Amino acid sequence: MLRSFAILLLTVPGAIAWHDPVHELITRAAMQSLPAEMRQQWSTEYESLATRYCLYPDIYHNAEPAEKSRMKLYCEVSGRAIHNVTWKRAEDLESLEYLLRNLAAAIQVHDTINAAQYAGTLAHLIEDSTCPAHALTPSDSPLAMMRELLPPPPGKEDVKLHTVIERSSPTFDLGKRVPQAAGATYALAAATLLDRIYAAIRVNRAGLIELVRAAYAGDQEAMDPHRLKAATTGAGILADAYVTAFTFGTR
Repeated sequence: MLRSFAILLLTVPGAIAWHDPVHELITRAAMQSLPAEMRQQWSTEYESLATRYCLYPDIYHNAEPAEKSRMKLYCEVSGRAIHNVTWKRAEDLESLEYLLRNLAAAIQVHDTINAAQYAGTLAHLIEDSTCPAHALTPSDSPLAMMRELLPPPPGKEDVKLHTVIERSSPTFDLGKRVPQAAGATYALAAATLLDRIYAAIRVNRAGLIELVRAAYAGDQEAMDPHRLKAATTGAGILADAYVTAFTFGTR
């Protein structure tokens, strides 16, 4: 089983566009950095987690009623959908703690299928929130404020900043980085992870003007450092979230 998992890791595409596939890119990078015994527990659901479950909040948003009913357990808490951070700290903490608790509970009873689905929503929450195109979400997902601060040059009026910015990211891995549990309790872990997510968003906001200029110019080379930094940061936070859940689920 572990050999099969290792083979899967060697088949990661060499270039992946940032949109739906960027979730796969970041999720794989986070998973690859986990200790071998943790990776082995995911092996039967690894491909589903990397290619489908990490898209759950997007799928849920557009799902038919029957599918939405099935997915609700993984994609809602307190009657609201889990997607990006909301900047309402109590809600964001609730979302993270809900996912960590349920992921750990599934790990504890060796329910890999349910665990992977909670892990997918957790991945999407972290990945979307730390994407530069989402730096002004939820108040300004289209980045209209940036168009006002930095109007598009002639001929570029139709450029959709959000789409262009999130479209691609260079491939990467986390190298020798060792993931660490985020806290000794669910509440502390959720707070630590959320603070890191908020900090990553602030870094993305600081680089938005430079990123928007590059987007107008169609300069992928200038956009890539911003996108790569964000993707790497998101993968590190996600890896630590997974280790946290595994720690709670196996102690």
